[in-house]
Amino acid sequence: MALQIQENYGIHSVIGHLGSQNISHLRNHIQKLMTVKDSIMISIENVTSIDTSAAKSLEVLYKEAASKNIVLSIFGKQNQKIQSSMMQSKTHYILSSDRV
Repeated sequence: MALQIQENYGIHSVIGHLGSQNISHLRNHIQKLMTVKDSIMISIENVTSIDTSAAKSLEVLYKEAASKNIVLSIFGKQNQKIQSSMMQSKTHYILSSDRV
């Protein structure tokens, strides 16, 4: 399944596999949002799998947003399909505990 990003009521939902081959698509999307918003909500609850490279890239985006005083909320803590990769890459802390 190709990566899809759908916006609904201000929440940008990522659907499909998130890996090193397609993380640039999500990175570009988030970086564009950072130029016009001071709060961004991303849901990765429908991500079917994530590799450690993509998890690290999300962490870089999270830190970039924080350095620009932008709140980047990433929802997906309850997604069992990505938990092991997020824990292995030590990036699980970027996931918001609030569920969308």
